[in-house]
Amino acid sequence: VGLRITANRFSSFSIPILAGAIIDVAGLAMGFYVTATLIAAGSVCTALYAWCTPSIKHAYGRN
Repeated sequence: VGLRITANRFSSFSIPILAGAIIDVAGLAMGFYVTATLIAAGSVCTALYAWCTPSIKHAYGRN
C-alpha cells in the first residue's frame, strides 16, 4: 500500500511539471497531444508487463 501511495503522490507532483515543460516547448495544443501520447505509452507498457508476468497469468487463470 505504501509503494502505491508513494507512486500516486509522485505522479501528482511530477506530471504537472512535466506537462508544463512539454507545453512550454511544444505549444499549448501540441502539448496536450504529447502528454496524452506519453500517458498512453505508459499504459501500454504496464499492460504488456502485466500480460507477460507469470504470477499475474497464474492468478487470473491464463496459462
